[in-house]
Amino acid sequence: EARKTGVKAGSRAKEFVKASSIPNGKYELIMLNRVSNSILPVMLNPAISALNVQEGRSPLAGKIGRDIMSDKVTVEDLGASVNTLGSRPFDDEGFPTGNLTIVSKGVLNTFVYDTYTASREGRESTGNASRSYSSAPRPSPHHLHLNPGAAPLEEMVRETKNGVLVVGTIGEWMSNPVSGHLNATITHAYMVEKGEIVGPVKNGVISGNFYEMFKDGLETIGCDTRHDYGVSAPSLKFHNVIIASK
Repeated sequence: EARKTGVKAGSRAKEFVKASSIPNGKYELIMLNRVSNSILPVMLNPAISALNVQEGRSPLAGKIGRDIMSDKVTVEDLGASVNTLGSRPFDDEGFPTGNLTIVSKGVLNTFVYDTYTASREGRESTGNASRSYSSAPRPSPHHLHLNPGAAPLEEMVRETKNGVLVVGTIGEWMSNPVSGHLNATITHAYMVEKGEIVGPVKNGVISGNFYEMFKDGLETIGCDTRHDYGVSAPSLKFHNVIIASK
């Protein structure tokens, strides 16, 4: 397995030596599952923290019960799911964890709370207190999970007329979760034309509002969920995504 991984990494590195830059424009964007896992928690984890909501640092304040994403999207916090990376029986305040549905078919259901933020609203903690050895507890998801759809990655590619299959990004942590503005630099991608991959590309920046992408721009949710620590999501396909060439 280690050898296969090394060979694959070496082949990809060689392939991308002569990769061209992505021209500026709007594209159909296929986001490989590993990229979904990189972007989703950066943008959503801070926004669903009750502390950020209460202190005016979340774009989701006042939106409980409202459509914030496509009705294709259901997002859960699998805090107590057995064998899920990041789940646990108790949070860092000793409160029992649970599995929460954060977004149900596009509708925002709840934020995540610790005892402090819950007491400010006269409610009970959701078991989401998280802390380090040197910090006070703060509410945070344990394992953010975007429910998969039914489409294989190959089908997404076949149905793309003029798009980009993004397999690697950096810099998404420089996005602004307070406003919802996403910025992610593409390190590895492939141009897709008329349903076929035509060549490697790089050096573009995905730019746009995260919630607009997931509400009006989301076209397809894949079936290929990737499980990492604290997050799991499938590949996703969007339309009319702005990519700015560096």
